[in-house]
Amino acid sequence: MTNKNKKLLVAFIGILAVCFFTFLLIFNPLPIKATNPCDTVDRYVINTHNNSFPKQGKNQCSAFSSAFILRHLGHSVDGATIYENISGKISLPPWRGYVFYTGIIKMFKSYGYNMKIYVGNLASLRTTLTNEIPLIVQVGNGLKWQHYMVLIGYDKYLKELYFYDPNKHSDTNNEQPGNRTLNEEKFLELWNNKTFLFNRSYFVVEK
Repeated sequence: MTNKNKKLLVAFIGILAVCFFTFLLIFNPLPIKATNPCDTVDRYVINTHNNSFPKQGKNQCSAFSSAFILRHLGHSVDGATIYENISGKISLPPWRGYVFYTGIIKMFKSYGYNMKIYVGNLASLRTTLTNEIPLIVQVGNGLKWQHYMVLIGYDKYLKELYFYDPNKHSDTNNEQPGNRTLNEEKFLELWNNKTFLFNRSYFVVEK
C-alpha cells in the first residue's frame, strides 16, 4: 500500500469514527452516572427458569435482549418480531441494522415501561440487578463491533457474571445461570466498549 493510499485509509476511518460518535450523541439520550452503590449480597441470580435463550439474527441483539426482559416481565414476545417492529435502525453501512438506544427505549415505552441508560461500575451493576429485573449491558470495541447482552446474575466470591448472550448458539456455561459466564476481568475488558460517553453503559427497566 502506497503512502497516499494509507493516508486515504486513515482519513476514511477518521470520518467513520466522527460519524459514529455523532450518531451516538445526536440520536441517543445521554447516560446517567450511577450513584454510589450500597453493599450487595455475595451471590445473586434472577430466576430465569421460565425463560428461553434463543439465537439472534444478524445485528438483532438489541431486540433479542429486550424480548428476554419482556418475557421475564410476563409478556409473550420473541426477538425476531421485536426486531421487525423496533424503530431506530441504522440504514448506513457498516452499521446497517444496528438499533439506536432511542429505539430500545421507545419499544419498552410501548409496553408501559420506562428505560434509563446508566454508566457505572461492577458495584452499581450488582446493586441495580437486585431490583429483580435483568439488565442490558453494552459491550464492544469501538467502531469494530458493539453488542448487547443481558446480565442475570453474579458471584462475588467466584468473580463471575452470568448472562443471556443472544449471539450464542448454545449454552456455554454448563450448570451456571444463563447461557454465558464471564469472569470480572474479561467482562470489564468488553464493557469498556470505547463508545466515548457510553463506555460501561447499562440499560435499566423501571416499572
